[in-house]
Amino acid sequence: MEMNVMLIPIVGTLVEKSALATRRLRGGSEQPKHLEGCRMSRTLIQRIATTLLPFVLAACAATGGAQNTPTREDGRARLAKAEAMFAERCKKSGEFIHRTAQNVEGVFVMKIRPKGINYGDQFALTDPYGNDSEGDSYIKSFLKGYHPRSLRPVPGAPPRLGYHYVEALDAKDGKRYRYTGSRKVVGRMDASAPNVKVDLARDPNFDLNIYAFTLDRIPAPGPAPRYQLKGSASILF
Repeated sequence: MEMNVMLIPIVGTLVEKSALATRRLRGGSEQPKHLEGCRMSRTLIQRIATTLLPFVLAACAATGGAQNTPTREDGRARLAKAEAMFAERCKKSGEFIHRTAQNVEGVFVMKIRPKGINYGDQFALTDPYGNDSEGDSYIKSFLKGYHPRSLRPVPGAPPRLGYHYVEALDAKDGKRYRYTGSRKVVGRMDASAPNVKVDLARDPNFDLNIYAFTLDRIPAPGPAPRYQLKGSASILF
């Protein structure tokens, strides 16, 4: 404010002197020598006024900006408003359980993930988030017994119980099949392997069989299951 008070009278005085010099020039009452001096004075005054004007404007802008600077209370009010808006929108977002069903033995999987991982075909109709499980592994993930029970379950993690069967359409023939799964013997260990020898020395009755969770597929009997699965999270009734 002090800069404004000091600069504004100076500019006003310079403008008055410039106007006086202009009237003298128009009146023609002065001698040519005086007229030349007035022209020089007017040019000098205009240059000084042009030089000082930006400083005056900058001082006024700085004063006005200081008066409009947001305070800490304004910031807290904006933060509270933003947090309230965020909380209100979160009420309608995310995953919601609208209804549950008990004793469901099997489901119909509407979309089966294809085998293999798509690395470069951007126009292929594949699931970019399904690289963790594709083909038969995707069907196995829904069946009971595929996920071994953990001795140290993670707190808050949902139980992986699985269904007794899963039905899906075969993309090749368009028919509906029922898939079941169980752990079966798929091979036998080499008794001459060093690690196997250690296990046999520790336990002569060590089981040399190799087990794996395998699928069994038969033509689906009767109508399709009532509960259908689209994608990996949406249950349709």
